[in-house]
Amino acid sequence: MILKMIQITFICVFIIDISGFIDEVEIMLGKWLKGKVIIPKPFSCSICMSWWVNLIYLLCIGQFTLTNITIVALFAILTPFLLLYSLHIVTYFRTFVNKQPPNK
Repeated sequence: MILKMIQITFICVFIIDISGFIDEVEIMLGKWLKGKVIIPKPFSCSICMSWWVNLIYLLCIGQFTLTNITIVALFAILTPFLLLYSLHIVTYFRTFVNKQPPNK
């Protein structure tokens, strides 16, 4: 259960903060509605989304207890650190992939 909540938190961070999905949706809606569109919280905030999605997950599996709510709150608080860690991993892989092989 805790591993799935970590996965949910990571997915929320990836979709909202790393992938640029929210920005693209705002641009597409802005073009469609011919104006500036801002997607409100909780849909544009990884902390909020991880909190609410994990709470809904707990409700669905029947584990909505005070201890589990505390764990969800901890994961929500840790989303900025997860974002920084993920960005370091992405940067490492980009430098690794873009590294030129030595000329012979």
